[in-house]
Formats: sequence, C-alpha cells, structure tokens
Amino acid sequence: MITYDLNTEDVANLIKAHLCEDLDITVEGDYTIVRSDSDKFFGMIKAYQAGEIVMTKEEHDKVILGSTAFDYTALFIAATPEGVFQFNLSLLRVGFESYTDPEAGVDTMAVDLDMSIGTQILEWYPEFESEDAYVDALMSNGDAIGYDESDTW
Repeated sequence: MITYDLNTEDVANLIKAHLCEDLDITVEGDYTIVRSDSDKFFGMIKAYQAGEIVMTKEEHDKVILGSTAFDYTALFIAATPEGVFQFNLSLLRVGFESYTDPEAGVDTMAVDLDMSIGTQILEWYPEFESEDAYVDALMSNGDAIGYDESDTW
C-alpha cells in the first residue's frame, strides 16, 4: 500500500515519463487534465487517499466533452493507494446516482468505479525502501527500476 501522498500533477508526470512522452498536462484544482495527440486520448486524473473511486457526473461530462472536441478516447485516471487505474469512458457505460450531503453542502450525481473494471497503468513496487524512493526512481525516467546490475544475460 502506498503512503506517499501523490498529487495529480505528480501522477501526470509519472505517466508522461513512462507511458506517454507527448502528454499535455493542465493542473486545475483537485484534478489534472491530460491529453496525448500521439495516443489520441483526453482524460482527467484524480487522487484518492482511501475508499471508493467516485466520479461525479460533472467530471464525466468534462472528460467526454474534451475528448469529443479532439475526437479522442475519454479516460478517467484514478491514483489510489493500490496503484494508478485508467477507466475508458468511451467504452464504459456508468449509471449515476444522486448523492447528497447537507452538512458538506453537496448535492450531485456520482458513480462508484470499481478498480476491477479499470486497467492498472502504474504499480507501486514494494522492493523499494520507501514510497519516496519509488517515486524518485520513477521520476528519474525509470533508470533504476527493473535493472539489477548483478543479473547476467
């Protein structure tokens, strides 16, 4: 389980360094919008510290609208303690339910996304001394990941 508090910009930079070199990153409050012209996707990254992955109808509509403008695949990317998961909103049909929390002043439509319907795109590696060491290795373009000098060919 990851304890390092990754924000959405960190996750976007990890994706750019390891999966998608041309990723365009725009940080907007508690989420990050990402777009790749080479991989033809438009998406939103949100970070979840614990519990369910919840996507609001407003977030869903923002991703769908952005992807439609470019004729790209719509992706919702969730950074969780278990790893980073991608949900293809262009294929996934979700049923939104009303969610109200009067104390917090929240009245919205939302859906819980189960990790099993997503695709894990980044994992957390327990062999590192700490989560910070793992993130440092990833941010260094992965040169330290998966390479053991003692291995022979």
